Amino acid sequence: MRTLRRLTIATIGLATLWVLPVRILGQQRPAGAGAQTARAADSWSPCRFMLGEWVGIEGSGQPGEAVSGSFTLAFDLGDKVLVRRNRADYAPKPGEKTGLSHQDLMIVYRLAGETQLRAFYVDDEGHAINYQVSSPKENVAVFETDAAEHGPRFRLDYQLNPDRTLSITFSIAAPGGSYKVYTKGTARRK
Repeated sequence: MRTLRRLTIATIGLATLWVLPVRILGQQRPAGAGAQTARAADSWSPCRFMLGEWVGIEGSGQPGEAVSGSFTLAFDLGDKVLVRRNRADYAPKPGEKTGLSHQDLMIVYRLAGETQLRAFYVDDEGHAINYQVSSPKENVAVFETDAAEHGPRFRLDYQLNPDRTLSITFSIAAPGGSYKVYTKGTARRK
């Protein structure tokens, strides 16, 4: 459970400190009514609102919880994939001299001939998660594991708020069960 907690907190990028430089490729979308049409034609629109550098809004600083962190999302490989890099640092637990530092990487991609976005997550603790990406409405992205997979299912929701902060919710569903929120966080654009 301890490893899962680190995984989930790191996955949502809670906290505020070390930020990796990012180069954002792509074009700005036109404003007004034409923007709706441009978004519909833009196959990356489910994730475009998350592009850039994000810093977590400070965590509680409790032992074992994230005290700083950040993530970036940028195009790579000639705009064929999106790459999210995340880092989270944790306060030391009782009896520990130093806390943990966690890093992960997620690649958002599309298979040739398909319109469905997918994502592959991997971290420095040996976890790997495959997601399908959807966007039920503008400025919302849902990363969800396939219900047919064995074991627990995972869901990662991103929502851009009116104040331009990013709400991030990580939920877990036991086999055959429904999703339960495991942890939440908020980030702001750097």
